[in-house]
Amino acid sequence: MLNRTPIILTSSLDTNRGGVTKAVLTRANALAELHEEVVIITMLYQQYFTKKINQLKKRKELSRNVKVLNFFHEMRSNEKKKKQNFKQAKYQIQEKGLTAFPDDRLADGRAFRYYTNGLYIKYKRFNKKGELEFIDYMSRGRQRECREEYDNDGLLIRSREMDLSYNKPSLDRYFDARGNCFMSVWVNPENSKEQRTLTFGDTAAEYDNLYDLQTVWLNQLLAAYKHPTVMVERREFDEMLMNVTHDNIKKIAVVHFNHLGEPFTNIKKVKKRFHRLFQKAGYFDRLVFLTEQQKQDVQKIYNNANNISVIPHSSEQINDIKNESDKNETYRPHLAITVARLHRDKQLDQAIRAFKDVVSAIPDAQYHIYGVGEEKENLMTLINELDLSKHVYLMGYTNNVRDAYHGAACSILTSRQEGFGMVITESMAVGTPVISYHTKYGPGDLIEDGINSFIVPMGDVQKMADRIIQIMHDTNLRKKMSDNALNTAGKYNEERFKREWEEVINEQANE
Repeated sequence: MLNRTPIILTSSLDTNRGGVTKAVLTRANALAELHEEVVIITMLYQQYFTKKINQLKKRKELSRNVKVLNFFHEMRSNEKKKKQNFKQAKYQIQEKGLTAFPDDRLADGRAFRYYTNGLYIKYKRFNKKGELEFIDYMSRGRQRECREEYDNDGLLIRSREMDLSYNKPSLDRYFDARGNCFMSVWVNPENSKEQRTLTFGDTAAEYDNLYDLQTVWLNQLLAAYKHPTVMVERREFDEMLMNVTHDNIKKIAVVHFNHLGEPFTNIKKVKKRFHRLFQKAGYFDRLVFLTEQQKQDVQKIYNNANNISVIPHSSEQINDIKNESDKNETYRPHLAITVARLHRDKQLDQAIRAFKDVVSAIPDAQYHIYGVGEEKENLMTLINELDLSKHVYLMGYTNNVRDAYHGAACSILTSRQEGFGMVITESMAVGTPVISYHTKYGPGDLIEDGINSFIVPMGDVQKMADRIIQIMHDTNLRKKMSDNALNTAGKYNEERFKREWEEVINEQANE
């Protein structure tokens, strides 16, 4: 058998983990137990890339055996010992000859506006540790002309020349540790698309766009691996991987999301980026889906998509939790929770409206929503309008979803669409039943209605409320569902997950 190197191609990794990041970390960690080397390649610019990766490893969320490479970080290749020579004034709040006024709007960090002779000339922001994050330079008309961004070592990493009409970048310049620009990227301020890209130094070259340069870089990087198996996680990088030429490469496209357009139920209405993938399925050795239902829906439309495997996310089962709800000091029989982005696709407003009826039936019932997002203000307004401020709480982001689920009678899922519904297996893994809308994809594969959890029709707020009340009232039902949920989660164990991925990684590549 060939000694293949698993390589995961994705956009970015972050400490506030979304579903894809969580899935990537889980797979990388699992494969690191089986392979000498596992690599994650990220393509998006991250100001604090090194810090974030170190934090993930320090918190043991990413194995120290996993190597993480970032395009921008690798392009910035000069030795750190040849550091830029900055003026100390940049890191001080007070600057000689300038008057600083604090910006009191910030919840995190500190920021100041600077004036000279009555003119507003720049804006500086510092983090909680007093480290400089960026400087904005202002025109005489108080418009932002340029932003300079700094890394955790205090080194200039990127400057952004701004289009004054749109107040958006028109040119990005990237700097090495000596303060030299190694790459410039023209940016369309109307749509933020990267256009003409130029590299400087010994390998000076010009490209039509950043994507072309990244494709060249990826080809060069993968050439160093004898037998790479590359798993692409995001559709924006499918074409990039297709254009990689390597005699021994194996290419896998992983589908994390619902591929259907609104209203996410018509299997013939496919999003453009997924349509391109399915049409070109033959360019990949394998497509990996998370649910059997999604695989079947795709194959009904695309006859050429016959190279599909289904590998669900793994579920970390906590054995000492089984049958311990009555001994759990944190367990609250009238608590429901949701872990989700505060986004309109999650339809949390419907869950909140359902909880109005729950509170009418169970006056001490509470609903805790864990997550962050753009819908926070709208949800807070709805909570106040429904007089639920003492019952429904927006808890913010949590790294410890296990304890959140463990303390609840049930969890709630009201999404319009899902790729798998990882929150379902996370909830079941600690014996907490789920009450979910019948959405594509995930609930139909994971939930046996009335056995291990409940499925209710999409948009049926009253039915949702009735099922929540039923679980909170009926302790025997809740205990039975809890046991069955644990059994279901056990089917998605890590050993099965590793075995199925190993089979896909090591099978013979297409000729």
